Amino acid sequence: MAVADVRADGSVTVYTHSQNPQAVRGQLALMLGVEIGRVVVRSLAGPGQFGRSNGGNAGAEDEAVLLSQAVGKPVRVQWMRPEDFPMVYAVACRVL
Repeated sequence: MAVADVRADGSVTVYTHSQNPQAVRGQLALMLGVEIGRVVVRSLAGPGQFGRSNGGNAGAEDEAVLLSQAVGKPVRVQWMRPEDFPMVYAVACRVL
């Protein structure tokens, strides 16, 4: 889950439960072509770190930023479990 607010002045604020907010900040600045100082990432504790968020940089942050930029308003993107879990980078449990 991510909430992004891209302002007309080029500043970006993102709320996320990513485990790697520093990497998210750098990648968003690179994606948008702005100085890293224009991007603020606030990391909030979530109910769990599963699926896309487990990769640290493969969550909904980039989608939320692009959508917020397009509509000029804050946008929340939240993947539901059936959409999220196919993106898990961990190996599934198995019986040996």
